[in-house]
Amino acid sequence: MATLSLKLPDDLVRQIDLLVRRKRFRSRNEVLRKLIASGVQQELSKSHALDFDEKKIHELLVLLKKTNISLAIDDKRTAADIVAEGRER
Repeated sequence: MATLSLKLPDDLVRQIDLLVRRKRFRSRNEVLRKLIASGVQQELSKSHALDFDEKKIHELLVLLKKTNISLAIDDKRTAADIVAEGRER
């Protein structure tokens, strides 16, 4: 296991200590390990979901192009707006 040194705002440290005092966790380290792991997994799953969707969309568009099927998007936004919105997620 690696050791990291980090600075946290005093208010956040008090909240972490509160979790330990309430017996939710045995130590500050346990709180941080659990919450960091959870946050990292959540972020990875978000980016993985976007990658997966992009791959599936690309495959579908390639298939549509090969079969000469046209695709129309009924939306008032431009294609650039739709793509930008997807990237913001």
